[in-house]
Amino acid sequence: MKKTLIGLLTGLSFSFTLISGPITGRWKVYDPRGPQFQINFRTDNSFTAYSNEGKVLITGNYRTDKDTFLVNDLNCNAAYWGKYQLNIITEDSVAFKLISDTCSGRSEAVNGIVIARLKQK
Repeated sequence: MKKTLIGLLTGLSFSFTLISGPITGRWKVYDPRGPQFQINFRTDNSFTAYSNEGKVLITGNYRTDKDTFLVNDLNCNAAYWGKYQLNIITEDSVAFKLISDTCSGRSEAVNGIVIARLKQK
Protein backbone atom coordinates (compact mmCIF):
# COMPACT_ATOMS: atom_id res chain seq x y z
CA MET A 1 0.00 0.00 0.00
CA LYS A 2 2.80 2.41 0.93
CA LYS A 3 4.61 1.73 -2.38
CA THR A 4 1.37 2.29 -4.30
CA LEU A 5 0.77 5.62 -2.57
CA ILE A 6 4.35 6.78 -3.19
CA GLY A 7 4.08 5.75 -6.85
CA LEU A 8 0.77 7.58 -7.22
CA LEU A 9 2.14 10.77 -5.64
CA THR A 10 5.27 10.59 -7.79
CA GLY A 11 3.14 10.13 -10.91
CA LEU A 12 0.91 13.05 -9.97
CA SER A 13 3.83 15.37 -9.37
CA PHE A 14 5.34 14.27 -12.72
CA SER A 15 2.09 14.97 -14.57
CA PHE A 16 1.84 18.45 -13.07
CA THR A 17 5.41 19.13 -14.16
CA LEU A 18 4.52 18.11 -17.71
CA ILE A 19 1.37 20.23 -17.78
CA SER A 20 3.19 23.33 -16.58
CA GLY A 21 5.97 22.89 -19.14
CA PRO A 22 6.01 24.90 -22.35
CA ILE A 23 4.01 23.81 -25.37
CA THR A 24 6.26 25.92 -27.59
CA GLY A 25 7.93 24.18 -30.49
CA ARG A 26 6.97 22.09 -33.49
CA TRP A 27 4.33 19.37 -33.18
CA LYS A 28 2.81 16.79 -35.52
CA VAL A 29 -0.98 16.56 -35.37
CA TYR A 30 -2.61 13.13 -35.46
CA ASP A 31 -6.31 13.12 -36.23
CA PRO A 32 -8.01 10.00 -37.60
CA ARG A 33 -10.77 12.23 -39.07
CA GLY A 34 -8.48 14.08 -41.45
CA PRO A 35 -5.01 14.60 -42.88
CA GLN A 36 -2.00 14.89 -40.63
CA PHE A 37 -0.28 18.27 -40.40
CA GLN A 38 2.24 20.17 -38.30
CA ILE A 39 1.83 23.10 -35.94
CA ASN A 40 4.43 25.50 -34.58
CA PHE A 41 3.69 27.13 -31.21
CA ARG A 42 5.94 30.16 -30.80
CA THR A 43 7.12 31.82 -27.59
CA ASP A 44 5.16 35.00 -28.47
CA ASN A 45 1.94 32.94 -28.09
CA SER A 46 1.26 32.78 -31.83
CA PHE A 47 0.95 29.59 -33.86
CA THR A 48 0.95 28.48 -37.47
CA ALA A 49 -0.37 25.17 -38.78
CA TYR A 50 1.21 23.75 -41.95
CA SER A 51 0.24 20.95 -44.30
CA ASN A 52 2.82 18.21 -44.77
CA GLU A 53 3.70 19.99 -48.04
CA GLY A 54 4.52 23.21 -46.13
CA LYS A 55 1.38 25.20 -47.04
CA VAL A 56 0.09 27.50 -44.27
CA LEU A 57 -3.32 26.21 -43.16
CA ILE A 58 -4.13 28.60 -40.30
CA THR A 59 -2.53 31.11 -37.96
CA GLY A 60 -3.65 32.41 -34.60
CA ASN A 61 -2.82 32.91 -30.96
CA TYR A 62 -2.84 30.66 -27.93
CA ARG A 63 -2.42 30.78 -24.17
CA THR A 64 -1.93 28.05 -21.60
CA ASP A 65 -2.82 27.99 -17.92
CA LYS A 66 -1.79 24.73 -16.26
CA ASP A 67 -3.87 22.10 -18.10
CA THR A 68 -6.05 24.61 -20.00
CA PHE A 69 -5.35 25.66 -23.59
CA LEU A 70 -7.01 28.77 -25.08
CA VAL A 71 -6.89 29.43 -28.81
CA ASN A 72 -8.15 31.98 -31.33
CA ASP A 73 -7.71 32.41 -35.07
CA LEU A 74 -8.93 34.61 -37.92
CA ASN A 75 -11.09 31.83 -39.38
CA CYS A 76 -13.31 32.04 -36.31
CA ASN A 77 -12.95 35.77 -35.49
CA ALA A 78 -9.94 36.68 -33.38
CA ALA A 79 -12.22 37.92 -30.57
CA TYR A 80 -13.54 34.39 -29.90
CA TRP A 81 -11.34 32.12 -27.81
CA GLY A 82 -11.82 28.36 -27.64
CA LYS A 83 -11.05 26.60 -24.36
CA TYR A 84 -9.65 23.05 -24.23
CA GLN A 85 -8.28 20.74 -21.57
CA LEU A 86 -4.77 19.45 -22.23
CA ASN A 87 -4.50 15.75 -21.45
CA ILE A 88 -0.88 14.74 -21.14
CA ILE A 89 -0.25 11.31 -22.67
CA THR A 90 3.55 11.34 -22.44
CA GLU A 91 6.21 14.01 -22.02
CA ASP A 92 6.00 14.69 -25.76
CA SER A 93 2.35 14.03 -26.63
CA VAL A 94 -0.86 15.80 -25.66
CA ALA A 95 -4.56 15.33 -26.42
CA PHE A 96 -7.13 18.15 -26.54
CA LYS A 97 -10.60 17.88 -24.99
CA LEU A 98 -13.24 20.54 -25.61
CA ILE A 99 -14.31 22.65 -22.63
CA SER A 100 -16.05 25.43 -24.60
CA ASP A 101 -15.73 27.01 -28.04
CA THR A 102 -18.33 29.08 -29.90
CA CYS A 103 -16.60 28.33 -33.22
CA SER A 104 -18.04 25.01 -34.38
CA GLY A 105 -15.46 24.53 -37.14
CA ARG A 106 -12.55 24.92 -34.74
CA SER A 107 -14.14 22.81 -32.00
CA GLU A 108 -14.82 19.99 -34.47
CA ALA A 109 -11.23 20.17 -35.72
CA VAL A 110 -9.45 20.49 -32.34
CA ASN A 111 -11.53 18.34 -29.99
CA GLY A 112 -9.92 14.92 -29.68
CA ILE A 113 -6.73 15.55 -31.66
CA VAL A 114 -3.40 14.31 -30.38
CA ILE A 115 -0.15 16.17 -30.99
CA ALA A 116 3.37 14.80 -30.66
CA ARG A 117 6.45 16.99 -30.28
CA LEU A 118 8.84 16.87 -33.23
CA LYS A 119 12.44 16.38 -32.18
CA GLN A 120 14.90 19.13 -33.06
CA LYS A 121 17.45 18.11 -35.69
